Amino acid sequence: MRFWLLTGMNKNVNLDSILQEALEKGSKAFVIYDKRGVLVSCNQKFRDLYGYTKAQASPGTHVTDLITIDTENGNLIPGFDNGRADDFLSGRFELQQDHKREFEFYLNDGRCIAVSERSTAAGGSVCIQRNVSERQKLKTKLQQNEGLFRAAFDADSNICSLSVLKTGALIDVNAVWCETLGFSRKEAIGKTAMELHIWKSQQYRDYLVEQIGKTPRTRELRAEIVTRSGDVRTLSLNAEVIHANGIECMYFSAKDITEELEVTKALEESERRLVDFARASNDWYWETDEDHRFTFISPVVERSTGIPAADHIGFLLEDITGSGARNQKAFRFFSDMMAEHKSFRDLVLYRFRKDTGQKIWLRTSGLPSFRDDGKFLGYRGSCTDITDQVVLEEKLLQSQKMEAVGQLTGGVAHDFNNLLAVIQGNAEMVKEAVETKLPELVHYLEAIMRASDRGAELTQSMLAFSRKQDLVPSIFRLDQHIEKMIKLVKRTIGDGITVNTEFDKDLWHCRADPAKLESALLNLCINARDSMSDQGILTIEIRNLEVDESYAAMERDVIPGSYVSLIVSDTGCGISSEKLPHIVEPFYTTKEVGKGTGLGLSMVYGFARQSNGHLSIYSEVDIGTTVRLLLPAANVDELSSISEKTDHKN
Repeated sequence: MRFWLLTGMNKNVNLDSILQEALEKGSKAFVIYDKRGVLVSCNQKFRDLYGYTKAQASPGTHVTDLITIDTENGNLIPGFDNGRADDFLSGRFELQQDHKREFEFYLNDGRCIAVSERSTAAGGSVCIQRNVSERQKLKTKLQQNEGLFRAAFDADSNICSLSVLKTGALIDVNAVWCETLGFSRKEAIGKTAMELHIWKSQQYRDYLVEQIGKTPRTRELRAEIVTRSGDVRTLSLNAEVIHANGIECMYFSAKDITEELEVTKALEESERRLVDFARASNDWYWETDEDHRFTFISPVVERSTGIPAADHIGFLLEDITGSGARNQKAFRFFSDMMAEHKSFRDLVLYRFRKDTGQKIWLRTSGLPSFRDDGKFLGYRGSCTDITDQVVLEEKLLQSQKMEAVGQLTGGVAHDFNNLLAVIQGNAEMVKEAVETKLPELVHYLEAIMRASDRGAELTQSMLAFSRKQDLVPSIFRLDQHIEKMIKLVKRTIGDGITVNTEFDKDLWHCRADPAKLESALLNLCINARDSMSDQGILTIEIRNLEVDESYAAMERDVIPGSYVSLIVSDTGCGISSEKLPHIVEPFYTTKEVGKGTGLGLSMVYGFARQSNGHLSIYSEVDIGTTVRLLLPAANVDELSSISEKTDHKN
């Protein structure tokens, strides 16, 4: 069809050319078919869409010819071929009845073509086409993303919802939300939380909104909700304001922590209970890892060991105890049991306090801990300080033994002293009788008399141990008395040993027998010399000492009170822990055969006890020995009596 337009210049203008030019400049493919399927007109966009040349797609070309070209170019709709051309033409007749049709189809190369057709009055069709592949891809991707979002939204283990910020109306909820609150998705969408009675009250809802309003991103806000059945659940709520299609929305993601809080509360209560038990008990509890390093120990451990609980964590027991404690048989058994992952019960061992070096006794039990798959996790156990019990038992046994030995020794010493008196008297009488007539026998008689004198000295030592010797106590300053003996001590022990003295200022007066004290000090110094092999350091100290209940509880047979302490220390070979408990027993000696009677320390022990004092000995092998002799300090009345006598004499 051609249209003529009369312009203002009265010239005829070809309207077909104007329309064709307008179509060529359009952004869409344009084609017109007549009733028979013959191409009437098309633009270059149509040719470019299907890859036609101008000669191939020009007026007069039948649609079947274009289908043939599409077959060659691979632009056919999947399943479409020349045999379906009649179907295409019949579609034109249907179009005449429908007047318009819009549809999309995919070509073999995957492109998506959108078609909009309109029928003409002459029975043909006008068709506008465009490539919507990118749009379709975006649409498909959007659908996929929406599907993924829905799947992820429902698969989220948290309680999730999306609502309009301004009104609170729910836009969407996930499966966990529905399961927890008891509403279906259909029941929830469009309703507000207040309409569903999820919040306890309007005030509570306003409070939450206020908290969330402080920041567009809220994390782990504690909130309570009410389910459809009336149960109250506690949530850890995350909230964030997001924008969707220009609408401000609130996204909630919450974790139901009701059971978790109940478990935590029960655990805290259990921990408080255990802490109270631990504080109330004198025992302490401990735990180790698979390498036997402490991971937990009760704070009460510091009372007994002097080591804070924190200083145990990460360390082995071997790292904390001294070498002396590690050498005991019970400690080796303890280590062997733990190495073999075996349980042990009521194992008694000792260690030393870190601050004082005091020996403490412990009773411990432990159970190995294993994972379900059998993997060893460590040990859990308890420990009890039984030092007081052990000390009391040792005191009782030692007192009973020493009492029995003392009674036996005292009886033997008396009888033996009587025999020596007979021997001594008869030897003197015989000596007087034969001194002039048989002078050659005098030498033998004098040997008998010297031996009886030596025997008398031994009986005196035995009587001293049994506390049956005669003492003449007096009140004096120990430092003034000892200073007079230092030269004698130095001559006795030899030049190879250095003698140091350390005396407290303002020493108290003590009450003791000066002569017996001198003998005791000389005995201690000789023992120290023998242990140092004539080379080392001998230290003599005199200190004021106030013995309290705790000190008295740790030592045998000492009464709380004021004492003057005479301490003799050496750097000798020391005494083993096995021999130390027997060191003051009569006739027990650590010296070689023939070098000691075993009565020296026994005499000092007896002198200390008979003077109402105390003797204690501490020793470590290859380090040395310290002997502490406690003598009772004079009381006020005794000091006053001395002062009065001095004034009277002056």
